[in-house]
Amino acid sequence: MSLFGMSTSPQQVLVADVDTVVNRTMNMLASANNQIMRMMWNNPQLTPQQAFDVFSTSATAILQAAQLNLSTMQQASSLLGISIPTLMTLPSAYSLQPNQDGTVTVTVSSTSTT
Repeated sequence: MSLFGMSTSPQQVLVADVDTVVNRTMNMLASANNQIMRMMWNNPQLTPQQAFDVFSTSATAILQAAQLNLSTMQQASSLLGISIPTLMTLPSAYSLQPNQDGTVTVTVSSTSTT
């Protein structure tokens, strides 16, 4: 029963509940992405290279997990016709090179003014 005395079917409740969970999940994934991006790229105590170095031979796995997160969000958006929340992306002045040993090399672009 709704607040206005109109009944809501179990089907309508299910659709609304699933929609709420999907949207919360997308927002949570986007928030996690953005928090990690800030920690890695806007860290007042570490350069981006130092931040990746903290993870040593697991740094490439961190990148792969981030790519999986983004891919999952893109696929869900396409399948369900929903929007992806705003995501922070790799600053254009940088490029990343995953290394065979699992470490990551951060390179500043030669055209960068930073």
